[in-house]
Amino acid sequence: MFPKKIILNNDLILTIREARIKDAKAMIGHMHIVSTETDFLTYGAGEFLLTLKEEEDYIRKTAQSDHEIFLLAEVNNHIIGIGGIHSTNNIRTKHIGNLGLAIQKKWWGIGIGSYVLEGLIDWAKKNTILRKIDLFVVENNHAAITLYKKFGFQEEGLARRTMYIKGTFFDAYTMGLLID
Repeated sequence: MFPKKIILNNDLILTIREARIKDAKAMIGHMHIVSTETDFLTYGAGEFLLTLKEEEDYIRKTAQSDHEIFLLAEVNNHIIGIGGIHSTNNIRTKHIGNLGLAIQKKWWGIGIGSYVLEGLIDWAKKNTILRKIDLFVVENNHAAITLYKKFGFQEEGLARRTMYIKGTFFDAYTMGLLID
């Protein structure tokens, strides 16, 4: 299923592939970049605090899981996006994967998020454990809400005061996609 190569409109080749332990340092670098570019993440600039070993352990745990995945979006061997589905090992909730997606700002608007999300959903549909993907998205992240709806996610609720950004509280929609 992965890696998957896509030719973008600008003739660059996008590679979607699973994360490997050796990607940990570059993944941390990516998360530091995106944390300075947007207020739509759950952490701000300087707040992504995983050490290299912690990130390596997280990648290892995900790679060994039968119901979790980390995907990277790369152009010219540089990470430009990360998407993942993560869950618990608890019997009652193992079937629900929590989705995260972070694309570098200079790559917004050309379909990178769609390609990563499509890869995650395709993987989830082939998975025998996951039956639902959950996410939450800040109420004013209209591009992400549109993207998720395009892929069939439905709003399931509104979580009040979920994010506190620059002195203001923001609500977030909880959204879900049933996998049948």
